[in-house]
Amino acid sequence: MKRIKSESKFQDNDFKIKIGTVDKKNPEVVYIELVSYISPKEERETYKPYISGIEKKTKSLIEDVIQKSGTCKNGFIFVSDIADERVAMNKKSYFEMQVFVKPTDETKACGKFVDLTKKINEECVSKIIPGIKKYITENGFEYFKSRK
Repeated sequence: MKRIKSESKFQDNDFKIKIGTVDKKNPEVVYIELVSYISPKEERETYKPYISGIEKKTKSLIEDVIQKSGTCKNGFIFVSDIADERVAMNKKSYFEMQVFVKPTDETKACGKFVDLTKKINEECVSKIIPGIKKYITENGFEYFKSRK
């Protein structure tokens, strides 16, 4: 049986947002992809602890939002990708975060896959993005939707 991959993109001024699955007929796992570019506001010897701080706070926020929303089962996988050793002043660095969640049976029953992604975006992602932006700023970085 062939699985049909499906993705939905959502608008944000500073992040590229994608929600998808590898099996839209039976979306047991849904991934949320959040992409931005960050650049430090001040020169530092290393940026690793600041990036780590962003990642830790983001993971904690995601856990809190998922538990309160009821759209996904508790438990998720969070993966963050940034080449922190190459972060430098006046340079935008690619920053990608992926969250893998299992939608509840009620969420899966909401109709088409596109309806499921809208629900997850409204009830989870829209509450996570402002926090991520805050954590990036608090740790001395700016964020941008594109490299240019």
